[in-house]
Amino acid sequence: KLKPEPNVSLIAGNAMKPDALASCMAGSMASIFVSCTYGEGEMPEMIAKAWEFFESSDDALFADKNLKYAVFGLCSSRYDVGDQYNRAARRFDRRLEELGGQRMVEVGAGDDQNSEGYRGALDPWLEQLMPKLFATGAAKTSLLDPPEPLFKINLAPSSHSNTNFRPLPPCYHFISLESFKSCVSEGYERPAGVFNFSLKDTGLIYKCGDHLAILPRNPTESVDSILALYGETLQGSQLLTIQTMDVNADCPFPKVLSIRELLTQYLDLCGRPSRQFFKLMFMFARGGETRKRLRSLFERDSKDSISQEEFDTYTDQNTYADVLCEFAKEALPPFEYLLSMIPLNTPRFYSIASSPLDGEEKLELLVVKNMWNDSAKKARVGLNTKYMFEQSKPGDLFAVQIHTGILQPPEEEEDLDTPVIMLGLGAGLAPFVGFLQHRQGQMKKLRDEALAEGSEPKKLGPATLYFGTRHRAHDYYLEDYFQECLKDGSLTAIYTAFSRDGLSPSGKKQYIYNAITENPLGFAKGLELDKAPEESKSNKARCYYCGSANGIPEAIQDSMMEALVSKDGLAMRRERAKEYMDLLVNIDKRFHSECF
Repeated sequence: KLKPEPNVSLIAGNAMKPDALASCMAGSMASIFVSCTYGEGEMPEMIAKAWEFFESSDDALFADKNLKYAVFGLCSSRYDVGDQYNRAARRFDRRLEELGGQRMVEVGAGDDQNSEGYRGALDPWLEQLMPKLFATGAAKTSLLDPPEPLFKINLAPSSHSNTNFRPLPPCYHFISLESFKSCVSEGYERPAGVFNFSLKDTGLIYKCGDHLAILPRNPTESVDSILALYGETLQGSQLLTIQTMDVNADCPFPKVLSIRELLTQYLDLCGRPSRQFFKLMFMFARGGETRKRLRSLFERDSKDSISQEEFDTYTDQNTYADVLCEFAKEALPPFEYLLSMIPLNTPRFYSIASSPLDGEEKLELLVVKNMWNDSAKKARVGLNTKYMFEQSKPGDLFAVQIHTGILQPPEEEEDLDTPVIMLGLGAGLAPFVGFLQHRQGQMKKLRDEALAEGSEPKKLGPATLYFGTRHRAHDYYLEDYFQECLKDGSLTAIYTAFSRDGLSPSGKKQYIYNAITENPLGFAKGLELDKAPEESKSNKARCYYCGSANGIPEAIQDSMMEALVSKDGLAMRRERAKEYMDLLVNIDKRFHSECF
């Protein structure tokens, strides 16, 4: 407890003009920045203008202002391509130092791939930061009394008889599911298919290459298990209102909703529990053995704590709902506290597999059901794909947002002749389905314009698709559609790699990057490197990759180099090939990757 209590302002990166933000920072006791990394190592949109301001400012901006600062990054080590990992936070941290700021602690890196998510790095980072902020004035958290809840619940005196009552989540839109079509053989162990949604009357618009963010819903069995813990005191159909206790914070819940909808749509019941959750559970626990067990789950490096490996195993096998059920007899928190203890559901992002040129009132996703076995060999299914594949039906509403995508096809008239190389791994094929629909729409527009003018239609640049998956017979998604595209000219060539179907003719395992080296001349033609310089558009060719990270973008670039120098292709001199690849990847930045 600090007296006097410090005045803390939480400011969104785009909520103030950059110069006003700088003045605010100069007059504060400390400034703490939290930033994710967007796209290919770029600043997120919310903080882009502030970054431009600081990047262009005089190096003495904070030289005599005694500015103390700290930066924490939200990132994922799966995207560790080049220097992209936590790049935005690292750049921001370095620039603030160059401007005269005094770094309080080293930049933090909250890794989404950590078993504890970003909190795995945040908690130790805060332990270093707090003494720098408050010196000896910062007291340790009491374990005897729980903190005040972050939200206050007001129960309505009546229930809602309409079980379909579902208010819109703040900042989201509802779209309805029109249909689903499987893209794999019947009974195949990895279901996948195209979900078709209607945008009619929603007001939503999107561009080819954009993302659809879906707010997931918890399974009915998980919601029922939580309702059962509170017995007759709470009924799922009861209506309630929720008030945030922070007067400066926005409330993430609708004004009125049912208890069942609160548990189904908003709380991450199926998420992996954090140490902070076990700590709060401990504060409500009564029995000695229960308290001892919960203490072992939240404390680090004490005589009572379990090892990190044991913690990871336990949280891998148990969700927030599981833990509440396990400790319900002696540590069940008041229902109101669940909103403070369990994180909110976060949206799942999908590359849109359609183009508005093929119909402005429809939107399609190509989705693979996310399945794995946990450390106890128990079968698990991703929260959103479980709902989509197992529970959803035509007419169901999905709460969504549209976000600008990383992969955008050539759009300007002077760029329509650009050669395009598309590389899709598994569900990473999705944006390129949208690209091809877009090209079909562009071709139709060019034909219509030529017909009206009585001239020959302009031609698009070549489009080459590389697709990697497991089995040709089972998960060659949308094969018939690609054959249609080859016939109408929207697709120039397609090369496939089926990793579980045996070796390629040259005796190599068939991965997507092998499809490049196995067909070096086809790759060169896709870039128009086989043409005379005055006819070729190879200097503006674009390459796009969508799929798993795990070193694959680098392996693709290595294969591109080998294809260029191969004697079965153009047999380009290695020095010339290096120059071309450096221009493509590093200087012009025409190699775009969207990894997951």
